[in-house]
Amino acid sequence: MTAVLCVPALGCGSSSGDDDDDSTNSMCYEDPASCVDPTGTDHKYVADSITMPANTNQAQQLGMDLDGDPQGRPDNALGQILSTLSQQGDVGLQDSIDENIATGDLILLFNLKATALTTASDAGGWIYLGANPQPTPCTDPMNLATCGKHLDGNGMFDVAADSPRNAVLHGNIVAGKFTGGPGRVTLELSLGDGDPVVLNLIGARIEVNASDTALTSGKLAGAVTQEELDNNVLPAIVDVMATSIAEDCAGGTPPDCCMPDSTGETLVDLFDDCSDGSTTCDCQVSLDELKNNDLISSLLSPDVDLLDASGKFNPRDDGVKDSLSLGVGFTAVGASFDIP
Repeated sequence: MTAVLCVPALGCGSSSGDDDDDSTNSMCYEDPASCVDPTGTDHKYVADSITMPANTNQAQQLGMDLDGDPQGRPDNALGQILSTLSQQGDVGLQDSIDENIATGDLILLFNLKATALTTASDAGGWIYLGANPQPTPCTDPMNLATCGKHLDGNGMFDVAADSPRNAVLHGNIVAGKFTGGPGRVTLELSLGDGDPVVLNLIGARIEVNASDTALTSGKLAGAVTQEELDNNVLPAIVDVMATSIAEDCAGGTPPDCCMPDSTGETLVDLFDDCSDGSTTCDCQVSLDELKNNDLISSLLSPDVDLLDASGKFNPRDDGVKDSLSLGVGFTAVGASFDIP
């Protein structure tokens, strides 16, 4: 979220290397909409699937090289953490996302503006948070099998009042594939039964095959800052665990506080600190226990260097890794909504 792409970190415009290039680079990241060809046609979609990494291999497949390191390695550390939780903790993150998309509780809208969907330069991909789906997603809200009615390619939506208006990824279309970024994107993910978690991604990039009616084989990647991780992501993961533990565990002291072989028991066994001298062996998982857990703590360190010492987007400038990468897969179908 290639050499054909106007990438601020790698260079936009001409290849002369003069000061004008630096000015253009900064403009394309800070105001990517200004780099998009205004004569392009709007093509609107709504996400009908978002795929979280289920294992290490898929985390690599859905990751993208965000910081332009010499090895060109795909970055997806947060995706690796979430896949580890799903595998080791038996937490159904993907099921939660699928359900929230089907019921209309998680809506991501896309507008791909381009002069053509086969080959186009200076295309732009806008990403919005959506609301008010029509038709009503479920004929019977108690039966998930009746949901997803708004995802037939003819659904109508509103851009949510709290959605960013400037989440744009500028790039090109080659052979029907849009490649865009880096930019800033706001993404919603459902990590449990509560409200979706809003993630503000920096250095975001996108790759997706585009047609008039659908987006397919999409990848959307970016990074969250340490502050975003501490304040939004990890508390949401703790809430997901708390829900499972509340369903499966009656309280007390491990190992006898949960139903045998339940998800709650697995989570308590993995994350509740019952080491000698611990004061938190309570059949619960706290934020500190999650951060300090041997399984997770090694994965929590920032893995990409996207910001310079002043906090400005400038990949690999100061050599300090400052953000944690995330990559997901997605597809989308046609949709109607008014562009703000």
